[in-house]
Amino acid sequence: MLTKHLLDLALQLALLAPGATAACLPEGWDNGRLGTPGLMMKRYSHVALWTGTQMLVIGGPTGMAGEVYDPVSDTARPMSTTGAPEFPTGGFTAVWTGREMIVWGTAGAPPSLVHAAGRYDPATDTWRPISFAGAPPAVFGHTATWNGTRMVVTGGQGYVPFNGVQVLTSVVPSGGTYDPSTDTWGPGPTYPRGGHVAVQAGDRLVLLGGTCSWGLLTPGYDPCAGTDPPGIGMIVEGGGPPRAVTSIDAPVLPPRTPPHGAGLKS
Repeated sequence: MLTKHLLDLALQLALLAPGATAACLPEGWDNGRLGTPGLMMKRYSHVALWTGTQMLVIGGPTGMAGEVYDPVSDTARPMSTTGAPEFPTGGFTAVWTGREMIVWGTAGAPPSLVHAAGRYDPATDTWRPISFAGAPPAVFGHTATWNGTRMVVTGGQGYVPFNGVQVLTSVVPSGGTYDPSTDTWGPGPTYPRGGHVAVQAGDRLVLLGGTCSWGLLTPGYDPCAGTDPPGIGMIVEGGGPPRAVTSIDAPVLPPRTPPHGAGLKS
């Protein structure tokens, strides 16, 4: 429930413009043929994306055997697996660019994690690979958002060497931005936590929750000290420096106003 609460707050902060108000839309379900046995595979721990006309579903127990659902025709078709990346066993994210779905995750047995990623075009039902040159290290528990031109990967947990052993930690250089037009990577925000939520609206990225972790008892050494931002998260906007989110009950953060007087203070 806390994760959902944080995500709701992040959505309010990221999406509402100055003076905007929230309106409740009428609720109702029209399941169509979705409940028909055999129309789509049963799955969990998957990802679903909306393209504007279709829903893309991938992951879960069926691996990379994804499906494409069209609500207008109320039909579904399998997604090609030719050229698809290795199934990300360590958790994965997916974003929609307006043309392609970008899947980003990890595979392999800990601590030997490797990248597992690809780009899927539903118009041609084809997969393309992603360059890993300059990409952040293989992690899980990260987030990925789309800022209009690039995928922004933030946070997560991975393994780093320490005194001859591999330590699972969120203090890894895991931020990066991916440009699909050039198939290249650039730097991204540093957020030394895993299991957080992220919302992007234009150039505003809101990161909330998560935990900074160091998976080894090391007396006198705590890499989270001095690197973990104060409060419950941070906001990155444009080219400016990150701003810490210190409260979820304080007055609203200008210039965008969440509804009902609840908001985040930085």
